[in-house]
Amino acid sequence: MNKKAIASKLVHDISDMARKVGAEAIITACPLCQSNLETRQDNKKKKIPIIYFTELMGLAMDIPDSRLWFKKHLISPLNLLASYGL
Repeated sequence: MNKKAIASKLVHDISDMARKVGAEAIITACPLCQSNLETRQDNKKKKIPIIYFTELMGLAMDIPDSRLWFKKHLISPLNLLASYGL
């Protein structure tokens, strides 16, 4: 994260590939990856929501108030989740 040029290039590559294959979100297993992917996406392109896998687990297990976690995201996944009835 402290090597901005490297992190920015990696985020650019990952988010561009996700867009290219039609991804609607990116799921991460690493909180630092989630942070980098949310904060370093290109402002000129449509931003892809980044979701930490435990947040999806919370939805799947119907943990009370698990939807509140998504309000803390920089790129809100709420519309995407709602479109799938989540």
